[in-house]
Amino acid sequence: HTHTRTHSRDTMPAGKRKRTTDVESRSPAEFFAEHRSIAGFDNPGKSLYTTIREFVENSLDAAEELGILPSVEINVYEGGEGVCVCV
Repeated sequence: HTHTRTHSRDTMPAGKRKRTTDVESRSPAEFFAEHRSIAGFDNPGKSLYTTIREFVENSLDAAEELGILPSVEINVYEGGEGVCVCV
């Protein structure tokens, strides 16, 4: 699934203008790399929250799909190089 960006421009003189559209395809990774705030990665605190939330949601979804009770353990450590999330 790709996201598209459209740009319109006039290609004919006034009165007979016809609109054309240039479409640029992008992968979801490229789109969200450019728009980090939409994905929840626009600051370190929000990035950590979004990462942990995604781990938990994905774990719960997988357990539900398999028909088993979920067991999720998350440990967060702050170190010299940043934060480590262990799932």
